[in-house]
This record gives sequence, structure tokens and C-alpha cells, in this order.
Amino acid sequence: MNISTQTYRVTQELDNYLKNHNYYAIEQPDDSINREISFVWKEKTEAALRNDLKSKFSTLEINFISSIFHLISDEQGACLFLHHVIIKDSVTQESIKVFIKILISQNITKIYLDSKYAINEMFKGESKLLKLIFEKLKAADKDFGYFSPLLLETLIK
Repeated sequence: MNISTQTYRVTQELDNYLKNHNYYAIEQPDDSINREISFVWKEKTEAALRNDLKSKFSTLEINFISSIFHLISDEQGACLFLHHVIIKDSVTQESIKVFIKILISQNITKIYLDSKYAINEMFKGESKLLKLIFEKLKAADKDFGYFSPLLLETLIK
């Protein structure tokens, strides 16, 4: 795993924050705790993701539709930050939507296509950058019943 990404460092900081403030000891956190942590960490995680994506694809615009934090998620109790993102090519003005899921305690960041785009077999635009991203992410959805989101580090290396 490439630990030099900004997302990796911010995720590690957030994990340490949650440990140091005993958040992981809370068995059933209410929404106010999730909102409180999101309020403090949303901008940091979004900035790290934006910077990591732009480090590889400098002409892209990265806009966040939503960012949701769950101290305990429905996914085997994992602590996660889920970001719904528009990736736009500033040259062609085309865009795709993706989800970026950060599993905090495992420090794993995965990216996958929004379902609107995942159902398409190929990218239907002119942007070479978006086509490249689409093709890499589409590989995660290659067979019926098979879904393995791409690690962010794999996309940006």
C-alpha cells in the first residue's frame, strides 16, 4: 500500500483522533456523534481526496455531492466516510459520478462508479481522462455478482 497519499495520512489522523477520544468504545452512537465528527473531518478528507486525484489527473475538477460519516456502519460495523463525487474534465466539460469509501480503522480507500455509470459497458464521451478512469473502475464490476472496488492508490499511481 502506498502510504504517501494525503488521504492515507488524513485517515490515519482521523483513526488516531477516534481512538484518543474513545469514540470506538461507543457501542451505539447516535446521529449527533456522526454529525459532530463529520463537521470536524469532512473538509480534511475531501481536501485530501481532491489533492490525491488531482496529483494524477491535474485537469479534473473534483466536486463533492455528499459526504457521510458513520462511526459504526452497516458493513460489519466498520467506521467509514462515504463520499459521493463528481469528477469533471475541465477541458471537455464532461463528468462521471463515483463513490469513494474510506474505511477508517483499516485505512483503506476504495473508489467505484455510481450505479448510473456502472450499468454502461463503455464511457460515452470524448474525454480521454474520464474514459481511462471509467475503464479502470468498470473492471470492478466485470461479472454479474462480482464487485471489487478499486483501491484509490491503484487509480492514482
